[in-house]
Amino acid sequence: MKRSSALPGAKLRAICWLLAGLCFAYDLFAWGGLALVPRLGDQLRHDADLHSPLAATYLVAGRFIVLKADLGEKARRFAEDHFPGMPTPGETDQRHALSEALTAQKSFGTLAYYGAPLLGLLSLALHVGRPKPIRSFGRRD
Repeated sequence: MKRSSALPGAKLRAICWLLAGLCFAYDLFAWGGLALVPRLGDQLRHDADLHSPLAATYLVAGRFIVLKADLGEKARRFAEDHFPGMPTPGETDQRHALSEALTAQKSFGTLAYYGAPLLGLLSLALHVGRPKPIRSFGRRD
């Protein structure tokens, strides 16, 4: 009996890679836009550098990608819409900017923030542990 080429494991790996990519894209766009908010972006980058390597990565890489794609203004407006409880730069202390940003984001933002690296690691683990064909003496089937 011949197996179909689309194994359930292959579909699961593809879904995990797709979800990880979507979550990373959302995070880079949203946090890159947040990094472009005047004065608040500087406060966030300073606080994230000290307390959260994940947020620092999203802020720096997201800002770079958004600016290179010439989507800076769009990303900034998107971030302002998706972080509704974010205080203005004068209202927050530099040491609390990151925690306020994390609590201000919507539920999907929180899910994507933590889910992207977890889904990336899961996808990598599934990819490494996938079944591989057995080859003996150079014969290919």
